[in-house]
Amino acid sequence: MGVDLAIILYGISTDVVVPDDFNRENEIRQNLRSEHRVVMGYDANLGVALNFMDRVAVDGGVKFLKSLNVPQQLGANSVSIQPGYFQYYLGIGVSFEVFKQGM
Repeated sequence: MGVDLAIILYGISTDVVVPDDFNRENEIRQNLRSEHRVVMGYDANLGVALNFMDRVAVDGGVKFLKSLNVPQQLGANSVSIQPGYFQYYLGIGVSFEVFKQGM
């Protein structure tokens, strides 16, 4: 079981580019908007690990992650992303000693 806290610096910039058909290096580029923001996030996790006779381990759990105050990308038809989600995991481990004893 655990809880983590993070502080993140986001930077989003939107440019308009007008290409030059004859020479790509002569394009016109203009910055429409730049936004930088310090945001916070957290995660909480819960898991269990089972070890069978020091040979086989099973590890599983769930983690919830959430970002707070994330800036949205600019522009028409931009998609709003919910910055919170669950992550599930399952792992199986086998000790190398199992292979040594079998040989």
